[in-house]
Amino acid sequence: MLSRLEKLCAHQAEFCAREGEDIKLVVEPVGSIEGKVIVEGSNEPPPAACLRLQSHDHGCWNNVRAPMLSAVDGAFQFSDVAAGSYRIYAQIGTNTVSEWIDDAVPVSIEPANPRA
Repeated sequence: MLSRLEKLCAHQAEFCAREGEDIKLVVEPVGSIEGKVIVEGSNEPPPAACLRLQSHDHGCWNNVRAPMLSAVDGAFQFSDVAAGSYRIYAQIGTNTVSEWIDDAVPVSIEPANPRA
């Protein structure tokens, strides 16, 4: 199955070929980040966790994707993430702000070694 980026690139290549232009296609390496949110000490997932994938640019943390909620079993996945360093910022809580817990975990995606 082709990703949105692959479909867009294929469409652009087809258009340029019709126009007689040469094209250079550069595709950034991508990966996915997946995991499971659990409550420390209980090894049980929270009712829900709000997760943000963030990158550090120009001295501040910026959301790379829209926030998402973990699944009932605590599972989550961010797909089509470009190579780089990120953090996953998680917020878990109730309707009372003072009971919210937040934490950040560093993660990274590295390009695979090209095959010879």
